[in-house]
Amino acid sequence: MFKVTLQVVQNYLKTVQLSQIVIGTLVSVDPVEIKISDKVILTKKNKLYILSESLLDKPGKKLLMLKNLGGQEFIILSEVKEVT
Repeated sequence: MFKVTLQVVQNYLKTVQLSQIVIGTLVSVDPVEIKISDKVILTKKNKLYILSESLLDKPGKKLLMLKNLGGQEFIILSEVKEVT
C-alpha cells in the first residue's frame, strides 16, 4: 500500500506545475507596484523577492518573474525587452 501511495504522489509531483513564469510591468517604484494583468497589481502585501535593486529603478520596465504555486510569492528575475 505504501509503494502505491508513494507512486501516486510521485506521479502527481511530476505533472503539477509548482511555479509559473509571469511578465509584469513596473507601474510604481515607491511604493512598488507591478501590474501582471488588467485586474492584478502586485504590491508589498504580496511577497516580492528581487535579485537586484536595479530592476526596480524606473516605471515602465517589463519584468520576468517566477510565481509560486500559491500565487502570493514572486521572485523578480530580470528585465525583459521586446525584440523589434
